[in-house]
Amino acid sequence: MLLGQAALLFLLLDATPTVRAEEHRIALVIGNDSYPSRPLHTARNDSRAIRSALTEAGFSVDMVEDADRATFERAVDEFASKVGPADIAFFYYSGRAATSDD
Repeated sequence: MLLGQAALLFLLLDATPTVRAEEHRIALVIGNDSYPSRPLHTARNDSRAIRSALTEAGFSVDMVEDADRATFERAVDEFASKVGPADIAFFYYSGRAATSDD
């Protein structure tokens, strides 16, 4: 799955126009493995691979791992405040969308 994601990301980035002087490439990558009852085992590694691909493509990447809800929301808010009208912004999240103790 990760290889497919990385290949798709490469194709998307390879098709983007050359960076202009007023344009910034910024990204927020979040990977959450640590969940109390059922931790994941690949989300952080997937996120690290995406961060590496984005960095190689000229993005300035903010990386957050194992964020609780408050940290997640703060990271998204800070990221959104950085995005300008001429910027290319990329958000990637790997983890659970919801949890249940059932």
